[in-house]
Amino acid sequence: MPARPLSIAPASRDLRDEYHGKTVAVTGAAGFLGGRLVNRLAALPCRIVRVARTAPPPLDVVPDATMVDVVGDVGDLAVWDAVLQDADLVFHFAGQTSGVAAAKNPRWDFDANVAPMRHLVLTCRRRRRRPMVMFAGTVTQAGIPSRLPVDEDAPDRPVMIYDQHKLMAEDDLKAAASDGTVCGATLRLANVYGPGGHGRNNDRDVLNRMIAAALRGEPLTVYGAGDFVRGTLSTNRTIDAPSHPQAAQVPTGCPARDGQRPSSR
Repeated sequence: MPARPLSIAPASRDLRDEYHGKTVAVTGAAGFLGGRLVNRLAALPCRIVRVARTAPPPLDVVPDATMVDVVGDVGDLAVWDAVLQDADLVFHFAGQTSGVAAAKNPRWDFDANVAPMRHLVLTCRRRRRRPMVMFAGTVTQAGIPSRLPVDEDAPDRPVMIYDQHKLMAEDDLKAAASDGTVCGATLRLANVYGPGGHGRNNDRDVLNRMIAAALRGEPLTVYGAGDFVRGTLSTNRTIDAPSHPQAAQVPTGCPARDGQRPSSR
């Protein structure tokens, strides 16, 4: 589904006040979620550090924010010195998101999804920086539940390599928050859909691909007997949480949940 120009309502006074003068780093800023978040935050009087492996595309809005680009791989420890130099908030949305690719190459997936979080924490300790860190996790970290609905007290039993690595990164963030290195929270996201470009793998952007096929009048494929239920999130709802006025005030400790219960696979 091709990206469309955004129509963003003026930011509220509370939102503008909360972000005024802050430096906000967004990893994965050229990606599906990171790019949408940058466009949302661009209307605020802050400094945004866009972090991506390649130069991020032009914004869809005229920004009030000051933009700084850091081009590099978050798997490289040296990149984090530039990212965290003045950061008050870090939205860590970079990562590898294919479960199939993770199963084929677990070490590569570890380097993409676990190592960057460890580099982030290590750099914070070395530089004595204590930013607020919001991490993009996944509901599938919970594994296959033994009962429904699943609440926050249910133990995590991830099955796939990808889910195991996401949980490892979340646990690293939680430990760093507990010892005071950072303030931290995790958004455990379900299947995200909405305007944006296609991912590089065919097992990504499934909902977007299905919507596009329906609009073209093409037949829609159904998995199994069609009786599986999947939780979904729109891109707008997904970025509502990190762009909320209280995003910079999430208390240290347990990961935040996005309101979805990891009850479907």
